[in-house]
Amino acid sequence: MEPYVTVQNIESKARAWLERIRPHNLHEMRLNAAASALLVVDMQQFFLDPASPTFACGGVAIIPAVKRLMHAFRRAGRPVVFTRHVHHPDDLDSGIMGWWWEGKCLEGSPESEIHPELEPMPGEKVVFKHRYSAFYDTDLETVLRCLKVEDVVVSGTMTNLCCESTARDAYYRDYRVFFPADGAGSINEEMHVASLLNLAFGFAYVTTTDAIAAQLATESSSDNGAQADGASRRRCTGALDGGCSGSSSAAHSPARTATRRRHRLRTHRTPTWPAAVVQRPGATAPRTARTCSPTRASQATHLLVHQLTDPPTPVLAHCVIDAPMTGPDIRTGAKKSPIH
Repeated sequence: MEPYVTVQNIESKARAWLERIRPHNLHEMRLNAAASALLVVDMQQFFLDPASPTFACGGVAIIPAVKRLMHAFRRAGRPVVFTRHVHHPDDLDSGIMGWWWEGKCLEGSPESEIHPELEPMPGEKVVFKHRYSAFYDTDLETVLRCLKVEDVVVSGTMTNLCCESTARDAYYRDYRVFFPADGAGSINEEMHVASLLNLAFGFAYVTTTDAIAAQLATESSSDNGAQADGASRRRCTGALDGGCSGSSSAAHSPARTATRRRHRLRTHRTPTWPAAVVQRPGATAPRTARTCSPTRASQATHLLVHQLTDPPTPVLAHCVIDAPMTGPDIRTGAKKSPIH
């Protein structure tokens, strides 16, 4: 049977598919690169080997696109998670699937291995599953939660079975789902497009692998630029002369240090409170108390304010408290006398 899509025509096919589902593909989203993860679903020899009875021709056509996605996520430092659909040789975990399908992918068999062009790197998570959805009875959700993932890109085989089921389950768990039309494959075009239509209508934003990779690169570059700009600002201390600490040995010279100190002293401002008019007993005219702190007014008798200038000149501001202070001295226990 002639394959419905090939490596050579998948881009033009994807454009046609997107146009076909466009009236229902209304929930356009932009990938949040910092909280994203790529799921590579069941890209195993069981589905990609032309000699296999379960061969999915669409899976072979998407291999280059999935490779580009994997490269983009790895380059951005974002997780790539793989799934492998396997069953125990004694049908311990087959359930209804053992009756539904004639063949099954046995764990440990060569057919269960991921395609050699898409092999996981050391440390990348591989989820072993026994049903269509990668979330069902696996630790995938735990891994994604621990990685603080919010946006999930679903790729792999088959579009209408494991990929669609995984995308639906991700949506049920409040993940934002991105589904590349040219990043998933099935056994025929009718089933593939039907799934794209269903997903666009209720579960995912259907797009392309190149669009996802471009957004990932743009967001990652923006994040890196912001981090670099923040680091540069933290290094810069030249508010006065525009210099950066560490830019030269002169940055810490005594002359420059003294200049900065004088600048800080000049620009320092002691917080002031509204002036209060108080009458000292025996005085003929009221005095205005300057910069009296209300939090210390109950115990303070005089306030000495030193304003440093260049050259330093002490300025004395006299604050007079009219209310007598008869409480015990908290330091000596002696009774205080009224102060005038």
